[in-house]
Amino acid sequence: MQSWEYLEIEVGAFSRGGKSHTKWTDSMGRSGELQQFGLLDGHPNPAPLLNELGAQGWELVAVVGQVHYQQLYLKRPRA
Repeated sequence: MQSWEYLEIEVGAFSRGGKSHTKWTDSMGRSGELQQFGLLDGHPNPAPLLNELGAQGWELVAVVGQVHYQQLYLKRPRA
């Protein structure tokens, strides 16, 4: 049976110096912060990050919109 690794990314709706402030946690208990992408029309643009994660085998499976942030849920096969 296939087992999965999961990743949750919280993309903040506000910026710091023109960059989006983003937190992540994974199913292995790791966590951190990313400041990897900028804004598009005044909103965080996660497309470059999602492209990079896709190249690493991650698949976006859900997006949950909140008032001040969005939560992105991804999975990939556990090695």
